[in-house]
Amino acid sequence: MDSGKGTTWSYNTMMTSGTMGWEHGTLSFDSNGFGNMSGIVRNGSPMSSRTNIPYAMSLSGMLLNPGDDTFQCVVSRDMSVIVATFTDINTGGPAMMIGQKRGGTFQTDGSDMTGTWRFQRLTAGNDNITSGWAYGTMGINSGFAGITPITTNNGSGTTGNFTFSMDANGIMTQTGNASFYGVMSLDKTMIVATDTNGSNPEIWVMMKTTPGTTFTTSDMIGDWVMHSVSSGNAGSRNWTFGHSVVDAGGNNTFSQVMGSTGVVSPTPMTFVMSGGEMTMGGTGGGVGGGM
Repeated sequence: MDSGKGTTWSYNTMMTSGTMGWEHGTLSFDSNGFGNMSGIVRNGSPMSSRTNIPYAMSLSGMLLNPGDDTFQCVVSRDMSVIVATFTDINTGGPAMMIGQKRGGTFQTDGSDMTGTWRFQRLTAGNDNITSGWAYGTMGINSGFAGITPITTNNGSGTTGNFTFSMDANGIMTQTGNASFYGVMSLDKTMIVATDTNGSNPEIWVMMKTTPGTTFTTSDMIGDWVMHSVSSGNAGSRNWTFGHSVVDAGGNNTFSQVMGSTGVVSPTPMTFVMSGGEMTMGGTGGGVGGGM
């Protein structure tokens, strides 16, 4: 990984099958391009470091691990975010990892968190009742946060208030919830976090809204690399990656899509953009997203 030599990333991983859970830690690339994972915490317990991982970067921006043919990872165009899906060696089930490059300076008074954030949340469970998704809006004022509104796969969710802290490296913690571990992006517009809700692991992706910014359908046009992970009943647990192409009408088609059990043939769909929020039709009534 020539372009990543000497870089350090903080990552969050969600495992959605078997011994479900989360993991977070630090991924660094040495001068030879080998990956080294340290400071690893899995479901609250420290883990041994993993060293000399022979990652390789393809010309298309895919990060591969020759020692694990299930591992597929895409690197963002600005090379500040990585998203990977793979089969976790410890649980034997699907997993997703999101890593964010470290550097820069973050304010410890909570001011970098202040703003309005759109969030997506996935909760892992052993069946389709305990697992699920949610999306909504979180307002944060110097670390004091409140969720309103929130929509889940079961309808309206429970709103609540939280208190977050942030260190100088952009790592977030939550008062009263030792399992919460959040990472803020270098440009301070994205937060990825994992935690445990009851006995169920969760992963959060939060995008900061910028007043005065406008979005149109044309902002979705292009060739996208997508990764997803699912949880629930035994037949619902999977990881998926592939290409997604969106045209000027918001019509989305997939190609070269693979899942943990083999080739996947997704149904084309149409996205609608409204104020930076993407929705689509379907039996669930649509999906909320943020750009």
